[in-house]
Order: sequence, then C-alpha cells, then structure tokens
Amino acid sequence: MRFLSGVLALTWMAGALPAQNPTVAEQEAQRARKLLASPQWVEKAWGVYLSAALRGPDLNDILVEQFRMAEPLRNATHWMDERAFVDVVFDAAIDSGANIPTGLLEPFLENRTIPTLILLARNKDSDEALLGLTTEKSSQYVWLAANNLLFERKSQRWYTELLGQIRITQSFTVADPHAMVGSGGGVGATCVGDGIDQAPKGFPPVARYTLDIHDSEAGNVVLAAGPINSYYQRTLVPSDRQVGLSTHDCGVDRMAVRLGYLAKLAIRRQDHVQQNFQRKTTVYFTTSEAFAKEVNRQMRSQEQSIREIFGDVERSGLKAPEIEWTVVPEIDDQRSDKSVPLPPVVPWVIHMKPAETVLE
Repeated sequence: MRFLSGVLALTWMAGALPAQNPTVAEQEAQRARKLLASPQWVEKAWGVYLSAALRGPDLNDILVEQFRMAEPLRNATHWMDERAFVDVVFDAAIDSGANIPTGLLEPFLENRTIPTLILLARNKDSDEALLGLTTEKSSQYVWLAANNLLFERKSQRWYTELLGQIRITQSFTVADPHAMVGSGGGVGATCVGDGIDQAPKGFPPVARYTLDIHDSEAGNVVLAAGPINSYYQRTLVPSDRQVGLSTHDCGVDRMAVRLGYLAKLAIRRQDHVQQNFQRKTTVYFTTSEAFAKEVNRQMRSQEQSIREIFGDVERSGLKAPEIEWTVVPEIDDQRSDKSVPLPPVVPWVIHMKPAETVLE
C-alpha cells in the first residue's frame, strides 16, 4: 500500500511539472512547416529557405516534395512569384547537397538547364538525361559539362556516340623538292554576356547559377573534370536591388574536346592524338608514282596510329563499336610547276570492328 501511494505521488508530481519549452531550432522547424503549408508562393519560398538553413534530417524529403509541387510551374516566366519559388527550391537543393530523383529533375531541363544539370551530376541514373545535353543544339558550356560528367563515369553509350561524332582528316601540302612550307594558327575567341537580375519583392535571396571553364574565377566550384574542366558559380540575387550577371559561353572547340577525351582515356598527350586524327603532311613532289606511294603510306600510317589509340582506350574499359570512317584527303598543290598533274587520291576507309585495335 505504501508502494502504491509513492507511485501515485510521483505520477501527480510529473503531471504538475511544466512542459519543457521547445528549443529555438524546434521553433524554427515548426515555423518552416507552417510556411511550407501556406498557399502563398512567397511564404512557401521562405519555408524552403528556412528549412534549408536548418539542415534538418528530413530536409531531403522536404525538397523532394517541393520539386513535385514545382513541376507544374516549370514554364513560369521571369519576375513571376512562381518562378522565384522554383528558383529557391533549386538553390536549396544545390546548396544543401540534396539528392533529387532524376525523374523529378528532367521536366526542368529545358527552362532551367544549368541548375538541373548540377543536380543531375549527383545521380548515377542520369546518363540518359545528360546524353540529351551533348547534342549540337546545347550551348557550349552545357555541352562541355554534360560530356565531362559522362566521361568521368566512363559511359559506354556516351563513348559510342562520341566516336560517331569524330571526324578524321588528312591534309596534304604538295611542294617542290627542298621548298620551305610553313603553317599558321588562329586564336580562339572568348564571349561574355552581361545582364541584370532582381528577385521579386518579399522573397528570400534567389540564386542564379552559371557555368564557366576558368578555375581562376572567385567562387567557382568544380562540376566535372575533362580536357577542359567545367565549373559552376552561384550568384545571390536579392529582392531589394538589381545585380549584374556575367555569363561566359564561347570559345570551346568541340572537335578538339572530343579528341581530348580520347587522349585522356588512352593516357596520351592531347596534341599527339589530335595530330593523328587531323593529320597535316607535306609531300615533296618528284614523280607521280612517288607521290601516290607516299600518300598511300601516310594514310595507312594514320589508320595504324588511330587503331593503336583505340587499343589504349579499350584497356581503360571502353570498347569501340563497329564503325566506319571515310577519310577524304585534302590536297593543297603549292608546286611552282604544275605541268605534271597530280594522280587522283581516293578516299581512305577505316573500318573498325569490336575489339579490333591494330592492323593485321
């Protein structure tokens, strides 16, 4: 009886104690949940912004749900509240390191290509979406970033498509014996686009993401390595003032980059690979027979070198598909005496079969 009386007394005392006050973090989490449930986009945006700042254990789930909600808003135009909300959701996901399912990201590829690309880089099942960005219609830096990501993953499908985009050339300069033949080079251009931006009034700061290829720029974050590394930069755009934005998207030689991937996969110097795929040969003319023999020798040598490069790539784990290149020699006749016509030069066909690396 005494024991039962003691239990009842403890129970009464426990009930009489005041409830423990929630911590500041718990109060903020409750506030964030309330804002997320609001029908107003600006309040929802603040809910996302606050949730990301708190870095709670359920943040990834919260952001996944927000992406589901944002999908119908993917075509919202500039300055609209709906667009600002989507931008806040993307920034929260990128800045917090969240993983958003590829299927939820794909609808945003057309109108929010760069932030979507950054998030797709985190997903192992995003190869198909990334391949869609490696077409010629993609802007220079988007094209480069998508290819770099697939290169890092050693995607076999990407490699197969890459080889279909490679162009093999052979240029012959025909000169008089002992003539001095020189060549010149060009300088690539760099393009910069400038603009201004401002978040809608009342919204949290909105982040804009741009791509770059210069590691010297302050704030640049490595997205993917390649022959030319890809970086992204985050610029905060407040609602109380306009911010200038600069975008760089020019100066990428796509064919040179493709050959650069082959060089890295084959563990060879890029200039060596480029010289073999885009050969330039000077032939000093003596007789028509000697010219034809030298041209044939050079074409066969080029094919041999290319097969050896692919053999090195195969050792890295990627296999060349069955593919055929037709190399049409370009002839620049610089002879002082052209009374003896050059013999015709026929196209050279390089036919690669799976697992074939060198000439037999």
